[in-house]
Amino acid sequence: MSGFEVAGLVLGSIPIIVSALRAYSNGISNLKRWRSYERELKSLGMKLGVERLKLQTLLENLLVGAIPYSQIENMIKDPFGPDWKKDEFHDILRLRLWRSPEVFESIIIDIKLAIDQIQSKLMLDHSGKASSALSRGITSLETLVSGNVKLAPARRHVSQGRLSALVRELSRSTYEALSCAFKCQGPHSVSLRLAPSLTEVTCIPQDTDDDILQKLSLQFAISSHSNQDEAAKHWEEILLRPVIKPEMVIPTTLDLRPAKKGVKFAETTPNTPEAHGKSLKLNPDLAASLQRNIDDLCKVVHRSAKRKFEACYGCITDSVSLKTYGLYSVSDCPHDASDYNWKLIPLTDVLGSTGKELPVLTYADTLRLASVVSSSVSKLHNTPWMPKTLSHSDVFFIQRPGKNLFEDVSFLNELPHHPLSPGEAAVANVRNKTLIALGILLVEIILRQTMDSRRGHEESLIPHASYRQAVHLLDSCEVKMEASDRYEEAVRRCLKGEFHFQGRNVEDDGFRQDVFGSIVKLLEEDMNDCNGNFV
Repeated sequence: MSGFEVAGLVLGSIPIIVSALRAYSNGISNLKRWRSYERELKSLGMKLGVERLKLQTLLENLLVGAIPYSQIENMIKDPFGPDWKKDEFHDILRLRLWRSPEVFESIIIDIKLAIDQIQSKLMLDHSGKASSALSRGITSLETLVSGNVKLAPARRHVSQGRLSALVRELSRSTYEALSCAFKCQGPHSVSLRLAPSLTEVTCIPQDTDDDILQKLSLQFAISSHSNQDEAAKHWEEILLRPVIKPEMVIPTTLDLRPAKKGVKFAETTPNTPEAHGKSLKLNPDLAASLQRNIDDLCKVVHRSAKRKFEACYGCITDSVSLKTYGLYSVSDCPHDASDYNWKLIPLTDVLGSTGKELPVLTYADTLRLASVVSSSVSKLHNTPWMPKTLSHSDVFFIQRPGKNLFEDVSFLNELPHHPLSPGEAAVANVRNKTLIALGILLVEIILRQTMDSRRGHEESLIPHASYRQAVHLLDSCEVKMEASDRYEEAVRRCLKGEFHFQGRNVEDDGFRQDVFGSIVKLLEEDMNDCNGNFV
C-alpha cells in the first residue's frame, strides 16, 4: 500500500469517526451523569473536521496542475475509491516531494496510527494523545507539502535536464547497437517514435542513472530492405530497453522482492514488459530470451514477416559502450499481414495537403506535433537520429490501417549506417542553429504550410530565405493570428530570443534544461489546455 493510498484512507476515516462521536454525544446528552463530556466530544469532532479539511487541502495542493481538477474533486469525494491506488500518482508525488518522499511516508504512517487509535478508543479516556498526534502530523505535512509544491516547476526543469542527458545517451547507444545487429548489406529503414511519455518519466535526486535508464524504453519500426518497393515492405515494431544489470536477478513472476510490512511510497519501476504497461510476463521463456544474443537483426525482421510471434527477440549490444538491450514485441499477439501495410508520410506532404489524399492537421494536431517535436529536439539533439538543423523533411508519420495518421511521429534513418540529410544551410553568425531550425519548423506547423510553398523562385535564391521569411511572419502577426500567445512566444525565443547570445551553446546540458523550461514547457501547456487536461 502506497503512502498516497494511506492518505486517502485517513481522509475517508475522519468523517466516520466524527459521525461516531456525534452519535456518542447525542446519547450522552440524555444522561445527566455524562453531560459533562458532551462539550468535549463536540469539540473533538470539530477539531477532527478541521484536521480533515487541512489534509484535504494539502492533498489538493500536491495534485493540482498534475491531473484534471475534476479528477481531484472525485477523489476527495470518494477517498476509498480506486483512483487512490493508481500507480500514476506515485511518480507525480515523487517528483513534487523531491528529496522528501520518505518523510511524507513516515508522517502519513504516524497519522494513520493516530486515526487507528481514535477508532479503537473513540477518545473516551480523555487522554487526547491520539488527537494531538493527528494534529501534529497534518501540520508537519502542510509545511512539507507547501514548500515542495512551490518549487515543483523549477525542479521539473532540473529533472528534465538530467533526463534529457540520459535519453541522449540511450539513443546514441541504441543506434550503435542496432547498427551492429544488422549483418546484411542492404539498408533498412528504421523509424524512431517520438514519444511524449519520455517527458513523463520521474527523476529525483535519490535516483541513480541506472534507476532512471531502467524506466526508459525506445520504440522503433524497422522495415525489410529499403530498396524494396514500398508496397512490398514489411514493418516490424519493437520496443528496446536496457537489460537489467546482472546483480538484479530476473524472476519468473512479477514480484521482484519480498513484500515488506507497512506501507511503501513508490519504488523504481522494474524493467519488465509488465511494468511498462504491456501484457507480457517474465515467464521462463522470456527470461531465457533475454540471455540470447541476436546474430542478425535482418533475419529477425524477415522471420517476423512470416507471422511467427515472439514476445522477446533477444538482446543486442552496443560495441562501444558494451551496454546490452532487450528487443521486445510491441504487440502481445500475431497480426494479420494487412496490419503491416504501412506507409511513411513526410511532414512535407501533410503541410501541403488539401484534405483529398491526406488528412489536414487540426489545431489540436498542430499543438501536439509542436510539443512532441520540440521536446524531442531537447532530448535527441547531437545524436545520430536527428540532423543538427531539423526540417519538415526529417519528420515522418506512419500511415497504417485503422490508425490516426498523426498518432505516431517519427524520425527516420537507415541502417546499417547512412548519413542523415544535412538540412537547410544555417544562418550565418548564429550560434544556435538548432533553435533557428526548430523555430522555422514551428512556424510551418502552426500555419500548415512550408516556407517553400509561400515564396516564389526568386525569393528562394535569397540566402537563408526560410529564416528571413519565418521572422517576417512572426513580426507581421501572421503567427499570432493562428497561434496562442504562448506558442508565439516559443517561436520568438527560438528565432530571436536570449538563447542566441554569445556563450550560450546548445551542447551544454544547462542550456538544454533552459530550453525545456522556456520553450518546450510553453508548447506543452498549450497542448494540455487544448486537450482540456487542466480545468
